[in-house]
Amino acid sequence: MPGIGIGRTEHVSWGLTAAMVDNSDLWQEELNEAGTHYLVDGEWRELEILEEVIRIKDQPDQPLKIKLSHRGPLVGAAELRFNAKIVSGGSIPEFHDDNVEFSFGWGGAAPGETTFTFLQTITDGKSVPEILSTLDEQNKEKGYRGLAINLMMADI
Repeated sequence: MPGIGIGRTEHVSWGLTAAMVDNSDLWQEELNEAGTHYLVDGEWRELEILEEVIRIKDQPDQPLKIKLSHRGPLVGAAELRFNAKIVSGGSIPEFHDDNVEFSFGWGGAAPGETTFTFLQTITDGKSVPEILSTLDEQNKEKGYRGLAINLMMADI
């Protein structure tokens, strides 16, 4: 089910749903033997590696390493199979090697993404015309760079 947001300020009521569009990409990555670098256009780039701790009640903490390329976090073949409905529209991709890693690029994490600015503009607005005018001004140079959404607004 797509995400749904509903809001109401003193002057404007609004509702939105996430539009079902293709807003993610996968790139198969070639990693070095240590798994610390990936190959891009014939050059090795260093992965950013984040170390997190997942705390689970009444169980030992679980360490988690998240590897990030410039395109997004790395995801393995097993994770893609498990999440096939989300990532690939329900079809399960065939992988000949379970050790394959992919960079997962998502529109909501793209550089310059402005969804939260868009939402802040809606919640700060006093009327639909004011909101639309502000959005037009904000997006005049580069256009809207955010998630695809369906929006309905009403004012007094």
